[in-house]
Amino acid sequence: MSRKPNTILKSIVVPFLLVFITLFLTHIGMQTQLMDRELDRFIAQSATGMMNIIWNYFVTEEVKEPMRKLACMADSLLPDSLDTALKNDVAFSCPLLSSQWDTLKHDLLLDNVLNYVALFDRSGRMILQESFMAAQEKESHDEFRNQIMQRKVTAEIFGFDKAPHASHSLVAKMIFPIRNRRGGILGYMAAIRNLDNRFFEKVHQLTGLHVLVFSDGTSVFSTLPIHSGEQLAVPPKIREKVYHTHGQPSESAQRVFILNDEYRAVSFPIENLQGEAIGALMLLCSLEGKEHSLKKIVLNLLWASLMGGILLLFFGFLISRGITIPINQLIQATRCVSAGDFDTRADVQSHKELITLSQAFNGMTDNLKRTSISRNYFQTILDTMNDLLIIVSPDRSIEFVNQTTVNVLGYTSDEMIGKSFDHLFHHDCPFKGMDFENIVQKEGGQDSSCIMLTKAGETIPVSFSWSVMRNEKNDLTQIIGIARDIREKAEAEQKIREERDKLNTLINTTNDLIFIRTLKGEITFVSHAVHRILGYSPEEFKSLPPEKILSANPLNQAFIESPSRWSTRSEKAEPYWVEFLTSDGRPIFLEINETPLQGKGNEITQVMGIGRDISERKRLEEQLREWHEKQAKTQQGICRFGDVIGKSRRMQEIYDFIQVVSQNNSTVLLKGESGTGKEMIAQSIHDHSPRCNYPFVEVTCSVLSEYLLESELFGHVKGAFTGAIKDKQGRFEQASGGTIFLDEIGDVSLNAQIKLLRVLQEREIVRVGGDERIKVDVRIIAATNKNLEEAVARGTFREDLYYRLNVVPIDVPALRERKEDIPLLVEHFIAKINQKVGKNIIDMSQKAVNILMEYYWPGNIRQLENAVEYAIIRCQGAQIKVQDLPAEIRNQKKGEKASMHDLIANTEKSAFLEALQECQWDLTQTAQRLNISRTTLWRKIKKYRIERPRG
Repeated sequence: MSRKPNTILKSIVVPFLLVFITLFLTHIGMQTQLMDRELDRFIAQSATGMMNIIWNYFVTEEVKEPMRKLACMADSLLPDSLDTALKNDVAFSCPLLSSQWDTLKHDLLLDNVLNYVALFDRSGRMILQESFMAAQEKESHDEFRNQIMQRKVTAEIFGFDKAPHASHSLVAKMIFPIRNRRGGILGYMAAIRNLDNRFFEKVHQLTGLHVLVFSDGTSVFSTLPIHSGEQLAVPPKIREKVYHTHGQPSESAQRVFILNDEYRAVSFPIENLQGEAIGALMLLCSLEGKEHSLKKIVLNLLWASLMGGILLLFFGFLISRGITIPINQLIQATRCVSAGDFDTRADVQSHKELITLSQAFNGMTDNLKRTSISRNYFQTILDTMNDLLIIVSPDRSIEFVNQTTVNVLGYTSDEMIGKSFDHLFHHDCPFKGMDFENIVQKEGGQDSSCIMLTKAGETIPVSFSWSVMRNEKNDLTQIIGIARDIREKAEAEQKIREERDKLNTLINTTNDLIFIRTLKGEITFVSHAVHRILGYSPEEFKSLPPEKILSANPLNQAFIESPSRWSTRSEKAEPYWVEFLTSDGRPIFLEINETPLQGKGNEITQVMGIGRDISERKRLEEQLREWHEKQAKTQQGICRFGDVIGKSRRMQEIYDFIQVVSQNNSTVLLKGESGTGKEMIAQSIHDHSPRCNYPFVEVTCSVLSEYLLESELFGHVKGAFTGAIKDKQGRFEQASGGTIFLDEIGDVSLNAQIKLLRVLQEREIVRVGGDERIKVDVRIIAATNKNLEEAVARGTFREDLYYRLNVVPIDVPALRERKEDIPLLVEHFIAKINQKVGKNIIDMSQKAVNILMEYYWPGNIRQLENAVEYAIIRCQGAQIKVQDLPAEIRNQKKGEKASMHDLIANTEKSAFLEALQECQWDLTQTAQRLNISRTTLWRKIKKYRIERPRG
């Protein structure tokens, strides 16, 4: 009976022990498999995400950013110089390009950003180059040249290649076009950058993941530990899969064996300039430590179960707590790490196998923590990028947005995460509401222009592109979208379209006929004015032979021979006349001005001509000739025309011209010395024109500074400059419907000349400080006492403005050229000044008149008027005597011509000085007394240096 309890105990304990051991081993195997699956899943997700972040950073920051910096600098520095060099066929070593090239070399080559930079023309010929890698110059030059000659470079091309002179080196190559302001390609810029191993080593240090870069199955760089005698080779299946991914990263990690070790790997292909995959970048996570630890735990547990069955009877509880609880701790810690808590640690102090697994787990946690730090680093990079980054799930809900997206759209991250992707886009966007699979298959991730909506409802034009992420089953897991704000680009394109429309409108609405011919005489373009002038449509005019549109006039030979002559010269040609035939057979004369158009190599390929209908001018000339004939027949002279007085032959011609030109709106240029009465002639033209009921506005250009003249002519808006407290109309607006008289136009600055030219061409103005274009309907009459032809030759007066003003020139004679008009002028001034000063002078003695007739009169009519006023003031009787005249006129020597400076100084200066003294230096009263403006009086005081006495 004493052994019975032991037998019963054994019969109970042994089955219980076997069942317990079986359940225990099953539990251990399930927990081990669960932990292994959790670790594999987390490593795959982390490595895949890290691969995408590292690759985007690698391409954007390390490689493409220096290249794009070079593109920006080349676009801002080289186009004008390159365009000028190509047009003028300047030698490539000239300073025209060297200064710009030195800037690029200093900023990029000498700072070790790039290793090779070259400039090509449009045919593939090298212009300039700088290189620190002579071994690659020839090969790279041929490769870039072939790309250009094949016309494949319409936008930037980017690719990698293995450096031929280095066994462990990659190079990044890039070629992009250089365009002018019209979008035409002037040349191409190519660059190469060596990619050293420092970046890959940094990735390995930050993430703890091994890096493998291979090309054609050969390792270019690796952080894997390679023992002596071992040959590093990439598995063929991995190479084949990478080369067939078409530029897309792998969506999941794969188990690979390299050097007899097992790794989890994700990869991304590397393409050359031709878009061919030449290699790949791989991230590897070693599984050796984990697999070894798991296997060792299982073997030890099996051994313990076989050899320690009896001990488990007594210490089962302790063994259970000593093994299962630590494993549970490891499982819980693994789940915490999967949730992102990288500070979790597994504190296991029992069993060597569990300690080994705990140490492997903690080492993996440290690696993942470093990976998280790297992820935060790249997260910062994503948040500081200028483009909007949006990650979307297949159900169209937003999973991630960067800080730029928050700043631009006005939403917070919480307001966008989890919400529908569609509410950010305008309803006109093509992919709104479409299935993502269809979008990817249809568009392929290319840039698409669409409209995004901000929280406030504002629309923002963007260029939207995307890439997809797939799992190992090729199922779509995420879409990464990048939106670039193109508001500035859209505004610039809109302005370009508006300017192009304006140019087309200007060409098609101008009164002149504009055409372009080849050197063979074929008409390739003609403006719509051809229908108004000749009655042909543009297409019909281009198709007609010359004999159908030209008369038999010998003058037309110049038009037929003109294109062939341009092939041997490039200087400006003189205008010539051509007699065209209208569609109804009526002859009409056009004045043709032609200029060459240059093509490649600065060769003249076409000729542009402008034809102006001169029928109106011929009619006016004929009308003027008839008027002269009529005047010659009647032999009658006019003594007065409005306020213009004179009966000389020269004045009769001016009267005739006033009557003719006053009936049209042509621009008139009055030429003559100061004081000859140009303002009165301008007033007479206005008074006898159809515009006589509208304002006549005078502007003396010489008394105003450049900025004040612009404000005076065009007006200004409130706040345009200090003192501009309200909007002000300019003289052009005040003269709307009438005539504006620009006196002393020769003293206008070049900057103001440009703005006047725009008014003459477009008949519109812009106020100072404003941007609104205001249409004006005015006739312009300009006057000058200077030789504008000489000013044009000196470069102080614009040639195009001169020809715009010199449409109808009138030469006003000096008083010494029409002395027979002096008695009439004296009679007129006596009556005028009597009324002003309150006297009753009847006339002037004949001797005094004779003295006036003999005087040289450098100050012309203005000086004569001042002299008569001086004599009236001094005269004590009813008739002006010789002694009443100014001393410099009275005491002149017979036949002597006084100099301009002395006569003006002695006549006008004395008259102004006496008037100022009598009015006690009151400028307003003095100007009224002299019947001149206060501005004119101030100008004369400054000119003659008249100073007020002290006290």
